[in-house]
Amino acid sequence: MNYKLIHNRFFFKEISKNSLLILFILVTIFSLLHFLEELSNNYPIKAKVEYIFLSIPSNADLLSSLAILIGSIVFIGRLASNMELVIFFTGGMKSKEFIKKILLVTFLLSVIFSIIGEFLSPVFYEKSRQVKSIASGQVYSISDKGIWLKKDDLIINIGNTNDGKNFSDITIYEFNNKNLSNYISSKSGELIDSRLVLKNFDLLQINNNLNTNLNYLSSLSKNKVEIGLNSGEISSLSKDLKTMSIMALINHTLFLRSYALSYDKYLVEIFDRISKPFITTGLLALAIPFVLRINRTIALGKMIFLSISLALAFNLLAKTLNIFVFNFGLGVLTSQLLKIGLILIFAIISLRKTVSKI
Repeated sequence: MNYKLIHNRFFFKEISKNSLLILFILVTIFSLLHFLEELSNNYPIKAKVEYIFLSIPSNADLLSSLAILIGSIVFIGRLASNMELVIFFTGGMKSKEFIKKILLVTFLLSVIFSIIGEFLSPVFYEKSRQVKSIASGQVYSISDKGIWLKKDDLIINIGNTNDGKNFSDITIYEFNNKNLSNYISSKSGELIDSRLVLKNFDLLQINNNLNTNLNYLSSLSKNKVEIGLNSGEISSLSKDLKTMSIMALINHTLFLRSYALSYDKYLVEIFDRISKPFITTGLLALAIPFVLRINRTIALGKMIFLSISLALAFNLLAKTLNIFVFNFGLGVLTSQLLKIGLILIFAIISLRKTVSKI
């Protein structure tokens, strides 16, 4: 009988079960609070419920690392509290092997959750964003034909945007009493202050008999069209990083780099997603020594709370240092690697001391 395989299955099953239960609780609480927050916004209650429901996958992706961390700590704490950990050690399993298995299962779960989130989160986040924007009057959508935005009597279509400031293949339709009155097209445009500016455009007047003078265009000349936008409309025109898959983020980063445009926010998002399993595993490694060496008289709940607090506090410290280093001009790559490196180095040092004392 392969006891190692049995142990691996047992650890994976129990940690997965704990993580899913905790994820369900966290998402439920987060969604409830989110819903209460949305009640103050002025759009139909049905749309609010739909918005919150469609937000669940992105919320689950956001909270998955915390759920796995808590689930793993709860599992270890339960073993220590019920003396099951002593049985494992007296049965021939070394403390080093036990810790290695726990960390491996945690890393594997983090990877699985991240992959699932990568497929579901961007799609549902965009759908939820559309529902809220349409219901609150900021009508827009994103499809394979680009971004669509409705502003009063104008319908704007943007074929593509890479940085939220520069746009290509722009088409504007103006309606008067539900009749198409003007059609404007341009190969490129840019966002200047709060205005969408089109240069070298083509204007086609569909019906000269209609009483229209492009009322909603703040400026119209032979060289330029300007459309004033509010903050919500500007947000609608910009690609939210949460709506993009990691491959889309990489492609956009390479595109912006080739044109010498700023791509720092894309690079940070890429590193945050790739590093999630490593950071989750590293934080667990920081918490494990505290759980294993804790006084048996301390209640399980308090033990779990203290160990989770320790891990999250160190994560906050690492993030603060990451921002501090970045502001001193050392770059996104250096600051991100420093954050991951600090967590892993301190985790390894702490684990080595713990293993030697057990």
